[in-house]
Amino acid sequence: YADSPASDWILMGGITHESVEFRVLLESNGLLRISLDSDLQDVVRTVNITVSNDSTIPQAIHVEGLNATTQYYYSIRDDLGGSFRTSGVNGQPFNFTIALGGCAKTGSRHRIFDEILKENLLFFLHLGDFHYENIGTNNMAARLDAIGTVLNSESQAKLFRNVPLVYMWDDHDWLGNDAHGYDEDKPGARDTALESYRLAFPHYELFHNDTESPFHAFTIGTVRFIVSDVRSESTDTSVFSDIQREWLRVELEAADSYDFVVWVTTKPWIGSPETHNDAWRGQPGERALVSEWISNVSSQNVLAVSADAHMVAFDDGSHTYYGENGDDSTRYSFPILQSGPL
Repeated sequence: YADSPASDWILMGGITHESVEFRVLLESNGLLRISLDSDLQDVVRTVNITVSNDSTIPQAIHVEGLNATTQYYYSIRDDLGGSFRTSGVNGQPFNFTIALGGCAKTGSRHRIFDEILKENLLFFLHLGDFHYENIGTNNMAARLDAIGTVLNSESQAKLFRNVPLVYMWDDHDWLGNDAHGYDEDKPGARDTALESYRLAFPHYELFHNDTESPFHAFTIGTVRFIVSDVRSESTDTSVFSDIQREWLRVELEAADSYDFVVWVTTKPWIGSPETHNDAWRGQPGERALVSEWISNVSSQNVLAVSADAHMVAFDDGSHTYYGENGDDSTRYSFPILQSGPL
């Protein structure tokens, strides 16, 4: 395991048919060059990166004007660079591959990251517990150091320099084990965590452009990805705020407009109701509501993905219906992929 933060690191994300987002932390000034060839001879974009007095804060870099379904290479210096591929145009179907998982102990150097890199991925979907630092204090430096320590792992740094990231936290990289969204014993920690997401992680356009929950949705070709935040707004009685719950309902109502819809919920879904359980089984009323919404999608094109439980599993929909108007045999329910721990 890496046990200290990297001084320089890169994360990519927000990939579209014409643009890409970077978050870059550097100790000194650099020049981002994006090229059509791995030797960086055919440079199509350059961005000067100037490091201010506070070099502990990553910089956000947005690059646009790229071509669809095109392989690009980039470098900031000889030992700091990578590659990415742009997506197809929204609304036009094209084939692509993603990988997903969650739960990597801080700074892990496990060989799984090298194996993931062997796939020809459009992006990697990280479903939380990017680290296990359980930071429940108002400490931005600690949050950024935790991310830097993850990226001081050679295998993880190489993966995320070459595969764009789509990320949503779970509990250990939120405010701690089984942490809810609001805790009076952790003053200021919530706001700091929300700010750190925007500072450190490249992302698609968020529903909230301010400092609130980073839930969001985006389209790749004809596939809609709905990324719920089931941590930062959760309480003892609810998973979502009223705003996020209504947003999810509207997104699911529009599912028929896409070939496929992938709903991202980091918490496990299946299980008998249990009071105070940290997974969806601890909120049976809200789970029944979401279950009904999905059962009403006439095209039946929704796949859910989750993590957190440290296991790999798949259910074809036989055990995922928790609505109140029928049972598994009479109402449509959705398949779910429980992605494994990294």
